[in-house]
Amino acid sequence: FATTLGWPDAGGLLPGADGAGYAELHLTAFNTSFIGLFDGSVWKAWADLDGLTNNIVGTLRLLGESFAETDGLPLLIAASWGLAAILSVSNARAESRLLRASGLLLAFVTLLIVHIFNNYTHPGIETILMMLVALVLAFLFSQWPIEVDPNTANLSGTALRMVRQTAGALFIALGIVYFTGLLSDSPWYIVLWSLGSAGAIATMTNPLLGPPIAFAAVIITLAGENLAGMLAVTGLLFLYLLITFFFDKTRPRRWNPLGAGLVLGGPGLAAAGLLPMGVLSLGALEAQVPATLLALAAQGFLIFTAAQAGGASLNPLTIIIQLLATLAGVLLVERLMAVDFLRNIDARLRRLIYTVVMGFVLAFAYSVLGGASPGVPIIQALFVGLVSAAVLVITMGERALYWREFIEHEEKEEEVLEEDEITGASVAKARRS
Repeated sequence: FATTLGWPDAGGLLPGADGAGYAELHLTAFNTSFIGLFDGSVWKAWADLDGLTNNIVGTLRLLGESFAETDGLPLLIAASWGLAAILSVSNARAESRLLRASGLLLAFVTLLIVHIFNNYTHPGIETILMMLVALVLAFLFSQWPIEVDPNTANLSGTALRMVRQTAGALFIALGIVYFTGLLSDSPWYIVLWSLGSAGAIATMTNPLLGPPIAFAAVIITLAGENLAGMLAVTGLLFLYLLITFFFDKTRPRRWNPLGAGLVLGGPGLAAAGLLPMGVLSLGALEAQVPATLLALAAQGFLIFTAAQAGGASLNPLTIIIQLLATLAGVLLVERLMAVDFLRNIDARLRRLIYTVVMGFVLAFAYSVLGGASPGVPIIQALFVGLVSAAVLVITMGERALYWREFIEHEEKEEEVLEEDEITGASVAKARRS
């Protein structure tokens, strides 16, 4: 949209580009009408198979270069915008106005955070004002003149499942971006950014196939570059599949991809200062036993990649701090929700307090004491930790009222017949217990 208007950087919101080399994307000027497309002379330029092949290769090369130069910004925006869209749809009939607006708010905050903390030019005041006006208009158009009916709200389980899938996609996207920065010179780089992007986006709607596709992209690219890294990622893929199947073997199409997102995206989350968000999300939205196992696997991979990337060497103390912080982030909030402390206040507020405090503690532990986020300013890490912890609780909706047991009983779903209020016919509906 910005490019069409001749506004390539969207007022500073996107990284600027001079467009050098993009002329190669066009074989010839293509100025014709729709009816003119039936004229065979228009297609003569495409008869040159070599030229067409070179054009396709050039297009993929330029897209890959653009992906690397912008640090995967298109994928990050796509994944985060997908999360915002899912929240907007799933919470459209929620009784709380805050929940109904959470998707739009998340989109606004994500755009600002992604672009500010990727060393892009800060947006001008006119851009921020335009975004705020658009945010208000979008919310008003979604609410008025047809007010949503809170009595027909979506089941909280459905909304949470979509949140888990899209959040997992965002974490995987951060992981793909991290690896593209390390492996942009690999001969298999095209597999990494194209197949990795496809896996991240597919995770939003297909948690069974999306994560393995993203894992495969990293494994294939590492094959000729780093044998130890390839074996490590392959082992983590099988570990993720084993843990997930063992704890959720009857419903693979509804697998929780948050674990895969944290395992593969841990290095990217750490590099952006978002590691507390991934850990807290896994602890709140995944059963506690698989969450613990997957969090430990993710932390081990994060320590491995820190050594492989040539960063500061981690001593035993920093490794212990990272491991303890991860376990505390996964388990402690749910443990606190189960005790009587602060029982006299609303459950959502209790979870907000616990989660925000834990987000602050984790950001400090990872960035200052554990060396998990080298190069991330402490102010940035603390800010992102606090904001992401608050956003997590807001997007949990009704789920924020409850807490997960350490070992949970498997959900069961049965079909029941209910009478339709209008037609009187019996309608089959699914009921969970």
